[in-house]
Amino acid sequence: MRNTILSIALTIFCFFTFSISAENSLGSVDSWLSNLQGGDFQKLIETGELSRELENGTPLTLLPTSENIDWTTDRKEGIDKIRDEMKRYFGIEGLFFVDEDHSNLTEEEVERLKIDVYNLTRGVSSLEGADYYSASRGHRHPLFYQFYRIEKAGDKERLTDPLVEIIPERDSFLVFQEDSTFGEDEYEITYNFRDPAISLTMKNTTSINYSFLPIAGKEKLYLHVEIIPVQAGYIFYGAALIEGRKIPIPGKNINDSLYNRIKALMEWFTRRLQTEI
Repeated sequence: MRNTILSIALTIFCFFTFSISAENSLGSVDSWLSNLQGGDFQKLIETGELSRELENGTPLTLLPTSENIDWTTDRKEGIDKIRDEMKRYFGIEGLFFVDEDHSNLTEEEVERLKIDVYNLTRGVSSLEGADYYSASRGHRHPLFYQFYRIEKAGDKERLTDPLVEIIPERDSFLVFQEDSTFGEDEYEITYNFRDPAISLTMKNTTSINYSFLPIAGKEKLYLHVEIIPVQAGYIFYGAALIEGRKIPIPGKNINDSLYNRIKALMEWFTRRLQTEI
């Protein structure tokens, strides 16, 4: 009888130990950031962000890493190829960590989370009014006055955000935006999904100017974003690259302007996470 009781107790103990220690399929933060050098990982966790300026030949050192072959292939055919083919470029990259506990989510909840996060990135119209801190003005300032999907180049008719219930492996659409610094422009946004990571790359389909100064010719500016849900929250990566020579702008640092866009996207994403998921 005593042996039977001990056996039942041991079975119950093992069951609860497994249940408590079991985690869902989301990875850990460090499994995606094994490439970080020195104390960068600790700095990211403590401060929430890292940044690097980019110029000719500078690798994208803050990109999250993955053993997923398809994800690596997407990179080689995407942002890595874009950078490699640029004869001269400049820009900036930023890496952010958003703290949120996902360890207790069931697999069904994890799948729903991926769809919700993916749809957040496709809700481009909500970027209207997104703001950033302007050092030159000394206060927060709108980044985009208008931002919405369009059917074809040159068309300003507003279309609804293309939300989904099943995440496609790859998709793209055009957007019109009125930027508070660079004026009215059009971009193509291309999405890739390699479970659980979401990436999107924005490519300008019109030339970009600051007043009378040319900033980037057609298809010369790329904004690349990656969002990866992990056990402890979200990894958010952004890189902005412009092919060509850096044009001095009176009273402005062009890399600061690019970083403002990356950070504004991260803050926009974080706010929507807090209010909609």
